[in-house]
Amino acid sequence: MPNIDIEDIKKQTLEKRLANLSEEYIEINKQIDREGDSDKRIQLQRKINNLEEYMEEIDAKLKELENLQEI
Repeated sequence: MPNIDIEDIKKQTLEKRLANLSEEYIEINKQIDREGDSDKRIQLQRKINNLEEYMEEIDAKLKELENLQEI
């Protein structure tokens, strides 16, 4: 049975999540550019802000995992 490295699995999962969020972030920015309704743009901007925070959290976790693996 192969040796399973939980930290590698966590890292891969976080990297995939970050990639998915990045795609969503790009799509929402495109929607903002096309949106004519200012209320809708504000809602989309809130989503962007939330995504940025979440992406920063994931990035921090990834860096933490990378630092642990270097030890």
